[in-house]
Amino acid sequence: MSELNAVKGFRAGVAGGIIVGLADALLAVAETAGGAPGTALAAFFISLTLWGMAGGCAGAIIFGLLAGRRGLKDKPKTGGFASLKREFLFAVSMIFFVSLAGFLAGRTAILISKQINFIGMAVGLVATGAAVLAIAVGWRTLSAEKRIRSARIGGIVGLVIAVLVFSLSNAKNFQTRKINTGTPGLSGPPPPEAAGAPNILLVVMDTVRADHLSLSGYARDTTPFLRRLAAESTVYDRAVSPSPWTMPSHASLFTGQYASVHQATFEHRYLSSEVVTLAELLKKSGYATAAFSANPNVSSAFNFQQGFDAFYELFRLTGLWDVAGLDPVAKLRALKWIRPVLGISRMKGSDRAAKETRRFVSQWLDSRSREEKARPYFIFINYMPAHLPYNPPPPFRKLFLDRPVSPPVKKLMKDAFYPDVWTLMATQGSMNPDDYAQLASLYDGEIAYLDSCLEGLIAMFRERGSLDNTVVIITSDHGENLGDHGGLLNHSFSIHQSVLHVPLLVRYPKAFAENRRFEGLVSTGSIFPTVLKLAGTSPAKEWPSAFGFLPVAPSDKGPEDVLSEYEVPLAELSALAEVPGADVSPFAVRQRAIQTESWKLVSRSDGKSFLFDLSADPREASPLAPDSLPEGKRLEKILDDWRAGLVIPHFSMKGAIPAPDKATSDLLRSLGYLR
Repeated sequence: MSELNAVKGFRAGVAGGIIVGLADALLAVAETAGGAPGTALAAFFISLTLWGMAGGCAGAIIFGLLAGRRGLKDKPKTGGFASLKREFLFAVSMIFFVSLAGFLAGRTAILISKQINFIGMAVGLVATGAAVLAIAVGWRTLSAEKRIRSARIGGIVGLVIAVLVFSLSNAKNFQTRKINTGTPGLSGPPPPEAAGAPNILLVVMDTVRADHLSLSGYARDTTPFLRRLAAESTVYDRAVSPSPWTMPSHASLFTGQYASVHQATFEHRYLSSEVVTLAELLKKSGYATAAFSANPNVSSAFNFQQGFDAFYELFRLTGLWDVAGLDPVAKLRALKWIRPVLGISRMKGSDRAAKETRRFVSQWLDSRSREEKARPYFIFINYMPAHLPYNPPPPFRKLFLDRPVSPPVKKLMKDAFYPDVWTLMATQGSMNPDDYAQLASLYDGEIAYLDSCLEGLIAMFRERGSLDNTVVIITSDHGENLGDHGGLLNHSFSIHQSVLHVPLLVRYPKAFAENRRFEGLVSTGSIFPTVLKLAGTSPAKEWPSAFGFLPVAPSDKGPEDVLSEYEVPLAELSALAEVPGADVSPFAVRQRAIQTESWKLVSRSDGKSFLFDLSADPREASPLAPDSLPEGKRLEKILDDWRAGLVIPHFSMKGAIPAPDKATSDLLRSLGYLR
């Protein structure tokens, strides 16, 4: 009676599980759209199978144990307890055989484009299919005693398969998430020039402005870890980015060229393969190279993977969450509906796996072969928490804001902040000074959260004993406007210091003084030649660096002036133009800025130019006429000479730029970079 009820319960549970899981299966199809052929269909059926197996186990246990309990009560002398024991063994076997195989199938086959583990999917499908076949055939043909025995054996076999493939996934599936760079890794021992070279760790804190870091004297303690790390490092207090947004500033970091030369800008949106990158030069010198990018603008869609042995696009993991120390990409789809109840690991769009990055890096370091571990490595990381939307996790959300946020600020806390940011910028009076203060408080909370992520990352290198032989460079690609300059938000339409002045810290005791503050101007473009020099190599002859070295010795001086460029922001202009009454004409220009320690000239393609006295007017609130002061005339002459000396290459591959895949395009559109 107990076994018959277990069969009925299993069948009822399977039906219920499939019905409940239908919505989840449709969601799986949506998430895998654009992937490899058959991926969406496989995800649909595997998701249904997982829910059906879970329901079947639940039904078998509930019906079977209840029936067993009745049998124990009604017939204590006829083996009711033994029947209950058999039912318990049957249920345990079913749990092992079905739920582990089903979980494995769901874990590896609920796929995201370009993140496919075909081995795990295939074995998971086989294991789940075997479970269904064994149950369907065995329950109809075997005696009750043989059913128990076969289920128990099947459970052990299923458990062994699941454990083996789970281990394979942890060891190998990590490698399947990287983009195929088309540049196979080096084999054999490292070249002689790599012997004794330091490791390089380049970290970009996306969208972090320098004046909001306690590292730089900000009143709020947003970066307690970086303040402590500064005691072991050289800090460049006046670092300037070559560009005020992600793609061109990263391209300058990777190539040592200005945006006018590398042309990875709004107009072209592609890093040409003809420009030799930092990763390519280091790889040629014997380095192992890996990138972990949370920003879709720094992705294979725009050719930023060139030179990297492994290029991990962490932005594709948006919405994934980690439980009980599982692999960072394990997505427990069957439990997604209880996440708010359990409070399991918050992830928001702007986080882009920041908390998980440390484990990704650690896994890559551990996954290298013995020969690869003999080589120095270059690791690049992009962190995204400080980018819109501003919605830091607890307790950072209330760290600097202890009151409810206003309605306009709430709009900029949501993943779907776009197009609200443009409406708020274009609509006069839509935000007041208190709104901007709240926005800054949330932004500061994001920076504090990022600081905690950096603390864990550096601690990992320290625990491995490799920190002192690693050049640690922490900087930002650009800053952020928080209502500055007439209500600007994001890092759009501006070439002010709020988006150009960025943090820069270098920790490498063998070459950089500890607890030193360099107060002169530097450009973050100087990271490119400085890293190459530390690695014992130099730029390609046909692509000499446009930037000098970072000042290292006490006698070293920084450049007398630094230059930044901002092309026409095509996508942002298009978005702003959709707001009724918005005037886009003031922003439909190219802008260049050249600055010294005291003065800054902004030159626009519409013929207008402005001069700022940074010593007396650090917030650039009072523009001056360049022709009225000798400093303005001198900077105009320097800028004119720079323009005249530019050699702008013609890249043959411009017309063959591939379109980003759907997932990347959707994310770029949500962040305001595509229309």
